[in-house]
Amino acid sequence: MRTQKSLIAIAAACCLLFLISLNARFEKVTATTPFPFSFTRHEEAESTGGYPYVKPTPLPWHPPIPSNRTTSKPPNRAIILAKLEHQDTSRVTNGLSEWQSVIHTVDNSFSRLYAGGESTDRGRIADAYLRYIIDNYYRLPTTMVFLNPARNDYAASNFDISKALQDLDMEFIQTAGFASLRCSSQSTCRDAILPFRSPPDEFRVLEVALPAAWKDLFNKTDVPVELAAPCCSEFAVSRDQVQKRAVDEYLRYWSWLHKTKMDDDTAGFVFEYLWHLIFGRDAMYCPEVSQCECDLYRRC
Repeated sequence: MRTQKSLIAIAAACCLLFLISLNARFEKVTATTPFPFSFTRHEEAESTGGYPYVKPTPLPWHPPIPSNRTTSKPPNRAIILAKLEHQDTSRVTNGLSEWQSVIHTVDNSFSRLYAGGESTDRGRIADAYLRYIIDNYYRLPTTMVFLNPARNDYAASNFDISKALQDLDMEFIQTAGFASLRCSSQSTCRDAILPFRSPPDEFRVLEVALPAAWKDLFNKTDVPVELAAPCCSEFAVSRDQVQKRAVDEYLRYWSWLHKTKMDDDTAGFVFEYLWHLIFGRDAMYCPEVSQCECDLYRRC
């Protein structure tokens, strides 16, 4: 019996020494490395930039305010271009004197360089688009084109945006209401977002995030089983199509973007897959390339 008690005492002492050693090692690590699940208070002054954008705490609340109704005639067509500070937009706007250019400058710190290109926080792009719609809701142009810096290197691609806008069929935009400026291949639909993928793939961040975002944005639970659209949040839309939704709906979208706990880049990615739905297209929006070229640019 005495031998058994001794063994128990020795085991207890060993466990205690192990726990003390483990605690000391933990304190040494956390003294130099933030614990991965700790929460840091971000002061407003520290949140002026960075990729992705980090919402300041407390959140300064300055929502866009719709302009007053006016009897003055709005412009016929406008390019709403979100750009980084260092980007030259002249290649986009040259030769487009009939278009009003509205430039929304995004701080350079909301972008990051990577091998072969540059990526911009998509939440800041969605913010620029929604701000324009809300601010100008009662004086929107007849036709609007939204462009962003995410795929800004037009010179290095086969997509001549200035030529595309010169060729753009305004009557088609007024009839269709909405069209992506990118005529993508049917692979767009083969790479569809599947919010109810089984089993879920945690690396497909958008699929995981979409059901909850859908409910918050649209106050509905009828999440599409699949979504697809051409990339890059670059599209043309008519005033009539935009105004089929009340300005309060766009304010709700903007509020969600700024209050969601989702990181800002992913929240903007949600909008990249929802613009076509917001503006009246089906969840699976993958026009065939030749038909898209013919409808949009009269290249039949």
